[in-house]
This record gives sequence, structure tokens and C-alpha cells, in this order.
Amino acid sequence: MTVIEVLSPAETVSRSQGLKRFRRKRDTIMRSSSHWVEIDLLRRGVSLALRKCIRPHEYFAHISPVRLRPEGLVWPIRLSQRLPVIQIPLRAAENTPLDLQAVLETASDRGDNETEIDSTKEPEPPLSKEWRQWADCLLREQAQRRPAAT
Repeated sequence: MTVIEVLSPAETVSRSQGLKRFRRKRDTIMRSSSHWVEIDLLRRGVSLALRKCIRPHEYFAHISPVRLRPEGLVWPIRLSQRLPVIQIPLRAAENTPLDLQAVLETASDRGDNETEIDSTKEPEPPLSKEWRQWADCLLREQAQRRPAAT
């Protein structure tokens, strides 16, 4: 069995019940014969121990197949990168690819995100100056923001 956990904001708030439940669940699964997959696309919240050990990133995916424990596989993801295709462990030597970018795009297409996301405003949490410039340029290219006045 494989447990896939997509972190929610409630699971990354310092000293919250959500974070405590998340940690208990992860610890329980890590001591079991189940595989663990953790996907963090939040850019905010408590810096989990794993975040401190990997190269700079805004998002990450972590897979802990039983056979690799206590080690695992980590995909640090920069904001400007396409989300990766990760291999979800199923049975002993069997993996199934999961295209995270395709999942995100499908969820976005099926949701009512256009009325919820105002791309003319800064995101929460705020981006660093470097990423703000990158996002602004990208949104202008996609005609989701007006060009800067000259």
C-alpha cells in the first residue's frame, strides 16, 4: 500500500493540531510496511526537517519506499520549473508514474480557479524580489497582466 499526502496549509502551521496529526501519520507510516509519498506545493509554513537538507526550492516531492528506509527520494522543485513526473511505489518492484504538472493542470481546469485567483495581485505568501520579477514577466507573457507603463 502507498499513502500519498498532499500537504494542506493546516498541516504546516507551527504548533497546530494539523501539524501534529500530520507528523503522527507520517511517523506511523514510516514505521509500517506502507510506502510514503509527500507532496508540498505550499511555499509557507513550518520548515519540516526534510526542507533543511535539500538544495534551494519552493516545492518538493518526497517518496519513501519501504525498501529504501530510512532513506528516500526527494525532488526539490523551483517555482520556475515544470512539476516533475514522480514514480509512485506500489508493489515490491513496481512503480507507477504520476505527472504532477498534469494533475495540477487537470485540477485547475476542472476547478473554478479563474474566479478565485486574481493574477493582478501579489500571491500569498509574498514572493521574493527575484521571484516577483519572474512571475510578473511570465504573467505579462500570458496576457494575465498588463504591460508595464512606459
